[in-house]
Amino acid sequence: MSAETPSATPAAGVPAGLPVAWSRAGRTPTSEAGYGHPRETTPAVSRMVSPERTGRTGKRTGSVRLERIREGLTDRDWQVVRLVSAHRYLTTRQVEGFCFVGHTSELTAARVCRRVLKRLKEQRVIEPLERRIGGVRAGSASFVWQLGPVGHRLLSSGNRKRSFEPSALFLSHGLAVAEAHLALVLADRRKLLTLDRIETEPNCWRHYSGIGGSREVLKPDLYTVSVDTSDTEYELRWFLEIDCGTENTKRLLNKCRRYLDYAATGFEQQSGGFPFVVWVMKGDGAAARLRAAIDSDLSHNRELFRVTTLDGLAGIMAGGGA
Repeated sequence: MSAETPSATPAAGVPAGLPVAWSRAGRTPTSEAGYGHPRETTPAVSRMVSPERTGRTGKRTGSVRLERIREGLTDRDWQVVRLVSAHRYLTTRQVEGFCFVGHTSELTAARVCRRVLKRLKEQRVIEPLERRIGGVRAGSASFVWQLGPVGHRLLSSGNRKRSFEPSALFLSHGLAVAEAHLALVLADRRKLLTLDRIETEPNCWRHYSGIGGSREVLKPDLYTVSVDTSDTEYELRWFLEIDCGTENTKRLLNKCRRYLDYAATGFEQQSGGFPFVVWVMKGDGAAARLRAAIDSDLSHNRELFRVTTLDGLAGIMAGGGA
């Protein structure tokens, strides 16, 4: 199958009413600030952290103070808050890459980023985890940020939420997903591809009926819409799965079969072609093993799947899946 022309045909075995991953649906481009959306989810955790251990006083921010904070936030502040909320956790470097562009130098961008993060931390809009990336000697660059109690209230108008320290595995995967998101944003800035939309979990999840009417949920890590460079009237759709090397090949193939089960419902194809499923693997060796397993076990549907590494992700999407 060729994914570079509008005449591409669906992957064998996928009952798509329209070509795989293609759509002429009217596009609604979003600004960079729109990448990531506020959401409320409960992360996998290893333990709860008390206010004392995070350095918080436990004193609640009153409604008047809350409104002052809200009114004082800049557009870039809101972008930071919404991205942290969308991904649950972001490193200082990732926040800088997403939000602090157009400065005279990288040093200036880093300095401004740390000043903004410090202010948002003091306002309890965001807060750092105890666990750091790169150790204490890395300074503020080593912080991993999550939404703080004030941030939760600003986005949801809800009550104060307790903070949790995630397990090392959960945090590693979450940051890897954010890294893939950032890689696509940077590729878009460099004009290597054109992004229309990126949806994070759980906005990118798909609910469908399985065998016997069972309620099923397909949970990709990201859903992305890009523009075909050869014909801008077409958009390309992608489900992204980020692997950190913690799952064996059998489990990855089972996840592939869940995508085929969802494709068989025809629901996604009602608004366009079924998205390509891109596996972003940790290293060329892992990518080669999964690619070989898909060719062997899912040979009739292998054209639906793409396997690459983080370095090759933008190229796969820029090439229309080729």
